[in-house]
Formats: sequence, structure tokens, C-alpha cells
Amino acid sequence: MIEARRRMLSAALSELARPAAIWMIGAAQAAVPSDLAELLSLQPRLSLREGAQKDADPLLPAGRYPVYGMSLAQEPAARGNRFVGFPTGFSLDAFVDELLALTRGASLSSPLARETLRRLQGRVRVRVYTSPG
Repeated sequence: MIEARRRMLSAALSELARPAAIWMIGAAQAAVPSDLAELLSLQPRLSLREGAQKDADPLLPAGRYPVYGMSLAQEPAARGNRFVGFPTGFSLDAFVDELLALTRGASLSSPLARETLRRLQGRVRVRVYTSPG
């Protein structure tokens, strides 16, 4: 990771309101990506946890793709959005933004999105696929 990027991420992570955990779910045999290891090294209030395969995305082949989530440090499981593979580039910025919002008890959703979600009658799973570049 280049030094300017490292300083930017370190500054952002210094704004964590509470300790948080990053979860690697469903691929315990996967090595910790270097970007994740570096992110964890920037903020002592971040920890790494492993989640069970049952918590991974059922559409992915079992154990082949690590899925990353987050929670507050005291919570027993990841919650909210999941990332298939550790995010890089602008996706890493979104990951950090979501982590900061989680620790502040805030939402990154627009008021219209929150109102629309409140009207839903049952559980809904939304999948958003992106690619590098």
C-alpha cells in the first residue's frame, strides 16, 4: 500500500467511535489478504474474527470465496453488508465508510432509501455486484 493511501486510511480509522471487528466468513483456510492485514495494523480498535460457513453467501461455492463483514467488537456475528473478497480501491473506501458508520450507529442510506426499507413487509436480500476498475 502506498504511503499516502496508508496515511489517509489511518486518519479515517482514527475516527472509529467504538471498537469493531472485521469478519472473514466461510473460508477459514484462506490467508488474510495483505490489504486487510495492513488495515488492521493501522487501528488497534479493530480486530479480526472468523465466521462459520453457514454465515457465508449461499450462492457462492462453499469455502472457495472468503466473505467479509463487520460488527461492533462485542457482537457475536457480522451484520449488515458483506463483501465477497476483500475490497480494494474505491470499494475499500466504501468498506471503511461503512465501518465508521457502524461504530457511530449511523446509516449511509439516503432518507428515501430508509423510508422505502421501512415499508418492506418481509426479509429481502439485495446483491450488488461490482468489479474493479
